[in-house]
Amino acid sequence: MSSSSDGRTALSEYTSGMSDEAFLDEWLENPYWQYFTGGIYFEHEYPTDQSTTSR
Repeated sequence: MSSSSDGRTALSEYTSGMSDEAFLDEWLENPYWQYFTGGIYFEHEYPTDQSTTSR
């Protein structure tokens, strides 16, 4: 019954108050987040340079 779009909705609700840095830290440690955000393989490094996400 669950689809990846349902996972993305739940993920966006959970992460709405997170900083970009906190989101990346959680993403790196959580294979489920990586899957629901379109990842095919479990990544062991950040998907982007953290300095590019700060304002």
